[in-house]
Amino acid sequence: MKKDSIFSSLKLLGLHFNEASFKRHGVKQDGDELSFGVNAEVSQEESGKEIYKVSLLVSCLKKNEYEVRVEIEGIFSLAGEAIVIKENLLKINAVSILMPYVRSEISLLTAQPNVDCIVLPAFNIAKMMESGSEDTLDDNAIK
Repeated sequence: MKKDSIFSSLKLLGLHFNEASFKRHGVKQDGDELSFGVNAEVSQEESGKEIYKVSLLVSCLKKNEYEVRVEIEGIFSLAGEAIVIKENLLKINAVSILMPYVRSEISLLTAQPNVDCIVLPAFNIAKMMESGSEDTLDDNAIK
């Protein structure tokens, strides 16, 4: 298959981290639960063009120990018939493209002495977005 013949409706034009932070609130304590929050936002970058900015913020809190926040922003273009289904492509596929970068950054931030390194599992982004659970991750969002 020639590289020229491959077509994708959704293209990642670029990405960058807006935030990657680790704040310690205390020392490691056994039994403290880790809670997660996720927020995804989509906005049109250029009026009249099918260029979109997708922001993904994932926060992890281990009460009385630490808080981790990672926000990534991707710029995507849509082409062809994809414009009809753009909401799904942007809210599900674009977020799915950004999630591995966030997962990796969170692991790097928590790979420290006296901290349990966070290795996020794979998430079912489609289920998370359709259930409206953008604010929190529940067991249904984890594959």
